[in-house]
Amino acid sequence: MCIFFILINGFQVFWNFRLQEKDFVASYINIPLFFCLYAYWKVTRKTRVRIVGERNFTKVCFLLTCCGRPWLTCSGKGIPSIAETETEYRRPHGFWERAADIVF
Repeated sequence: MCIFFILINGFQVFWNFRLQEKDFVASYINIPLFFCLYAYWKVTRKTRVRIVGERNFTKVCFLLTCCGRPWLTCSGKGIPSIAETETEYRRPHGFWERAADIVF
């Protein structure tokens, strides 16, 4: 869906029969910029693309930097359950909180 919106972002450039180069570049510069920044990150950080099957979602790992060296610490807790992350409902106070409570 996001790719669709990125590609139709600058459709007005093609709407007129005269192609304006500056409008085209301004509309679509984000596509090559994203790929350049992505490649830069992958090369400089020496990371690799992993498929979903290779990922471990049962552990929570943090990359810490101490004394100029990276340290990877993992916790066996995993992803918290809904009961651990939910809080009790608090009644809204004031007009704006009531309005947001109705909308959301």
